[in-house]
Amino acid sequence: MQSWTFNIQRELPFNILLDASYVGSKSNGLWTGLEDINQVHSRYLSLGNTLNADIDSPAAAAAGITRPYPSFQGSVAQALRPFPQYTTIWDMFQPTGYDLYNSLQIRLQKRYSDGLSFLVAYTLSKNIGFGGSDTFGDLFGGGGNKGIDTFNRKLERSLENIDRTHVFVFSWTYELPFGRNKRIGNNWNPVFNHILGGWQINSIERYQSETPLRVRGGPGLPLFGGSNRPNWVSPNVRSSVDMGSFDPAQDRYLNIDAFSRPAPFTIGNSPRTLPNVRLPASYNEDFSLFKRVYFRESKYLEFRSEFFNLFNRVVFGGPSANVNSPDSFGLISSQANTPRIIQLALKVVF
Repeated sequence: MQSWTFNIQRELPFNILLDASYVGSKSNGLWTGLEDINQVHSRYLSLGNTLNADIDSPAAAAAGITRPYPSFQGSVAQALRPFPQYTTIWDMFQPTGYDLYNSLQIRLQKRYSDGLSFLVAYTLSKNIGFGGSDTFGDLFGGGGNKGIDTFNRKLERSLENIDRTHVFVFSWTYELPFGRNKRIGNNWNPVFNHILGGWQINSIERYQSETPLRVRGGPGLPLFGGSNRPNWVSPNVRSSVDMGSFDPAQDRYLNIDAFSRPAPFTIGNSPRTLPNVRLPASYNEDFSLFKRVYFRESKYLEFRSEFFNLFNRVVFGGPSANVNSPDSFGLISSQANTPRIIQLALKVVF
């Protein structure tokens, strides 16, 4: 792994720090499921239906395919495997993936003073490669998603499925400026101090792009590799329905006419993840209000009210994206976030 950073910081008035960074990294030799050492070579797709025929069939004889060893029983495709006596061969710890990450990261931070602190962070990034984040399978790097063609691994190069172009986070804390030991009202009546003092407001807002979309489907490939993908024929993948008025009961998120099924025994041209369409964006606001009632300097009662997803926003889940199921293609049937949760707590500190 190689990483590089260029950073500029500037101290601003009111204890505010501005930090701007370019952050990049490149990783090689990542575990993936791209290498399938027992896949039929894709050049044999030209045999068409003969691949599914029995090794003793006239079609196999006409193609000049014979038994790889005397006791072999099975299809032509099985006979053409590099090791026809076996089915799947897991290749553990295969270092066949790479990942390239580039980002602009901007941070504006106010250190705590006068009861206020905040952090504003924005990241503009791109994460591209194959195998780095999602193509690898199990803990040993052997199972999971296979590439379509182990002899042409570049077909898997695309945006990684963890890529998020925009991420904006704003978090802040404010202690109200009156009451016990505050800058206003230090000499107030103790009753007023208990009622009006000790209040603290906290909030975290997060708004981000979601991850790239995968579209699957197309005719099966008797290569014993990964599943096929469709042909991408139009940039108008996203339907014309705006998310502000999107109704999952009747609207489709995707346009199936942007894709077509490849001809039998051919590999579709769609990338592993689409570069121009993502899952629905994510918006979330968490808010909390604390109240402390002091008995002594180190003894107090704290009441907490916490609101997660304060505005009860709905973030839709991913749509159905298999062109082999046209009736459900583009439909969203799930929610990706949790509805609003309100939590109350009482704590005694002594």
